[in-house]
Amino acid sequence: MLKRLSSYTFALLSVFILISSCKKEYESIENIDDAKIQQYISTNKITATKNDKGIYTQIVSQGIGDLYQNTDSVLYRITIKSITAGTLYYADSQNGNASSLVAYTGSIVIPLQSLSISVPALREAILALRPGGVAKLLIPSNLAYGKNGYDVANVISIPSNEPLEVTITTLSDKSQSALDDKLIQAYIAKNKLTMTKDPSGVYYSIATRGVGSVVINKGTTISANYTARLLDGTVATSVTDGTYSGVTLVTSGQPAGWMKIIPMVTAGGKVRMIIPSTLAYGNSYSSAITGNAVLDYDVEILTAINQ
Repeated sequence: MLKRLSSYTFALLSVFILISSCKKEYESIENIDDAKIQQYISTNKITATKNDKGIYTQIVSQGIGDLYQNTDSVLYRITIKSITAGTLYYADSQNGNASSLVAYTGSIVIPLQSLSISVPALREAILALRPGGVAKLLIPSNLAYGKNGYDVANVISIPSNEPLEVTITTLSDKSQSALDDKLIQAYIAKNKLTMTKDPSGVYYSIATRGVGSVVINKGTTISANYTARLLDGTVATSVTDGTYSGVTLVTSGQPAGWMKIIPMVTAGGKVRMIIPSTLAYGNSYSSAITGNAVLDYDVEILTAINQ
């Protein structure tokens, strides 16, 4: 009987040890992540505050002015990196930026991809800043994308169980149009361009007005060659073989900024336009054109026909 009880006791003890070890292993994922974050903090000699969920926040620079409120508009850039390897998983291009009401900044929204990438504590970090401020979030993997990671082709790929460093840089500009105009003026000065500013906000330079007699309007059927570049010189889209044809300014799929300037020329006309994002593609995002990107267009009108 004693031997049988000993066997039962041993079996129960084994089960208890097994359960305890499973629980310890589950907890160790959090502990390991926290240890990695604390090591990162120590190595980089930074000061960060840990919230009740386990996310650390470092205020790199506070910014200037009043703290953001939920009802404020905020323009910002964001990067997501590995804490351990430093691998960059996502970044708003310097050619573009995110923009939103602070209350709606819980995720990165990429409209053309119909994609919303949740970023824990993003809104809370912005609320701790003033315009022009910078904050870093150090997020353990279980509060980020867990064992499944996050993988969307050509947009973002984060492996499983990856603690993350998220950097949020708020911009000092009060509106997207003000930021666009500042970027355009700096671009013109840097490249020593001579441009005229249209009341719409589009900057343009007409090389030749053309020789055609047709006055272009929104219903005029045109053919054209064009190249659109981002402000770092990257070609975003281009047609130079005359195959862009049979379209009107309304049906062309081109930015609203075209409507402001193209009617100034006719067939044979050549014009350069620097179009603010507010008259280009706004906060839409594709593999070639980032959100809120200013676009520099060279356009040659080949033909223009009014029905």
